[in-house]
Amino acid sequence: MTFRGVGKLRCRSFRSSWRVQMTIQCEYDSKRKLLIAWAEGVVSYSEIQRHLDAEEAKGYLGLPEVFDCQNASTNLARSEIVSLVRRLVNYAKSKRLGPTAIVAKQPVTFGMARMFEIVCELEGGPPVGVFNNMEEGERWLERFSGTENVGPS
Repeated sequence: MTFRGVGKLRCRSFRSSWRVQMTIQCEYDSKRKLLIAWAEGVVSYSEIQRHLDAEEAKGYLGLPEVFDCQNASTNLARSEIVSLVRRLVNYAKSKRLGPTAIVAKQPVTFGMARMFEIVCELEGGPPVGVFNNMEEGERWLERFSGTENVGPS
């Protein structure tokens, strides 16, 4: 899968036990002012934390994001989802967060993404939508068009 954009953000690391590339990668599409992320394999709590760290460092947390998890599964626990939402809620106290459309097909991944969406809504986190395909997710993000905080630094 290849996405093209001007300002690229690469979120890569290596798992020590398997020595494989991190499952989450992302790229900034400067024309659409959209962060496009994709994942393959098993997405863990620590990988999502590193992904958020990279977005924060680049100033991308205020942008709309489509996160393609169609080729991913997850081993996230409920407590880790709550922890991720708390991190975003704390960040939102000082800066605006952009909406995130998560696209997932595998039942467990879809269900955990829905849990993340619900906890975000209940706890005052950023807007999150969960979808079965990219078109639905991107259409949902269009509702927020023109509301993004700032572009990357």
